[in-house]
Amino acid sequence: MSLPLVNNLIPTKVPFWSAIIIQQENSVSTVGSATTYVTIQPPSGQTWLVDIAFENALVTFVSSTTAYITLQYFDYNGTTQRLHAQDNVSARMFITRILTNSLYARLAWASTTGLSYTVHYGYSGFELSEPLYTLIRDKSNTDPPLPWKRPTTLSLPSVIAGLQPYAYEFLGLDPSNPNNYVLGVLLEEDTPLAYDPVTNFPVERLTVVVSANALANIITQYKAGQLDLIKAGHGKYIDMFKKAGVI
Repeated sequence: MSLPLVNNLIPTKVPFWSAIIIQQENSVSTVGSATTYVTIQPPSGQTWLVDIAFENALVTFVSSTTAYITLQYFDYNGTTQRLHAQDNVSARMFITRILTNSLYARLAWASTTGLSYTVHYGYSGFELSEPLYTLIRDKSNTDPPLPWKRPTTLSLPSVIAGLQPYAYEFLGLDPSNPNNYVLGVLLEEDTPLAYDPVTNFPVERLTVVVSANALANIITQYKAGQLDLIKAGHGKYIDMFKKAGVI
């Protein structure tokens, strides 16, 4: 004897995603001898599963030598950051990450030269429909997170002393010592690059930081007539430098 079919017990699949984030591509012009950061952050209440791809540009000198750009990937929550990946050799990185409003990605491109250049990045993925769970870890085996920038009592070099209100100590500003703080100048912070179409939240933002010594060297060269600030990528900050009295 066959059993009767019970139609109301047919299982229904629920998709793991509530929205698709289509491919996003962008490029940013960076400043010579500085570190440029791009943050990717979902709006409040959203959790994203995304594939992130980003690359550098090789800087070629007249002598035909090349310099590679340092690439770094951070989880960043607005106060603390954790370095997950750093690449000083190859030109590309591909990373899959889960992002939230409070724990989002920060991409970093750090040039070791005085030249400006263009970098490219892109991502695509899903807004998840299920809640996000965080495992409970044994905190005795976990180092406390560190703030990305902190106030400083250190003085900038005299040639750029007028920029002291923008001086902070930044974690990871020196690519060779990502866990150390370096005195630097905040040229630009959280400039919106893209918005969520529903919430109008700026999901991509640009930040530019330069070390104190590198900027002092740049301004010294400029005053000696040896450097064009516009060609070096600092053109958008000339008014800032003039207002501070450093040029």
